[in-house]
Amino acid sequence: MQPIADAYEEKMQGAVKIEIVQVEPADLFPNIINEAISQIGLYDGFITSPIVTGSVVQYDGFADLTPFIQETAERAASWADVLLGYRKWVAQYQEKIIMFPLDGDMFSLFYRRDVLEEFKLPVPRTWDEYAATAEAVHGKVFQGNVLQGSCIGRTPNCAGVYWANLVIASMTQTEGAWQGHLFDTADMLPLTGPVLEETLRLMELQAKYGSPDGTFLLL
Repeated sequence: MQPIADAYEEKMQGAVKIEIVQVEPADLFPNIINEAISQIGLYDGFITSPIVTGSVVQYDGFADLTPFIQETAERAASWADVLLGYRKWVAQYQEKIIMFPLDGDMFSLFYRRDVLEEFKLPVPRTWDEYAATAEAVHGKVFQGNVLQGSCIGRTPNCAGVYWANLVIASMTQTEGAWQGHLFDTADMLPLTGPVLEETLRLMELQAKYGSPDGTFLLL
């Protein structure tokens, strides 16, 4: 972020001074919540995961950015370029834009059509079909390369929680993004239980037919 801050300061010809204060991850959320509660104004903004939003909005801790975004056609056009999921379900609360996404992940299924055609396999449509396809091609030789059946990120401390939530949500979040996937939004009762057991089973298969060291290779 520092180069971006420096560029903005230069654009503003010294009218704005930006100081980035880096804190330990464990301290970030408490600092944001304390700022929201106290309303001291010690910081002008935060670079954070949206997970903290639910705690902050109780104290009206984030400014409504909607007027700023809609002030010019250029800003509105730039906002429209943000993927709908981030623009609508992550950055907004009660129709107010309170965050501006700087980064995000999209999880999509990619498959090798030539590999599926070679082994006469259909395109997988479910997690079990995905595992069956991964098992069918794993370790096979194709065009001189040994195939890895399941190419998902399993590097330690990276993306594991994303995959778990992806699988869980496909079974619990059946009515769209507004619906909770870990807790029922009506009574906050957990939606896991057997779903979590099934998720662990599916993730075990994803790992079984992937790279043994947790990395993945794109051929």
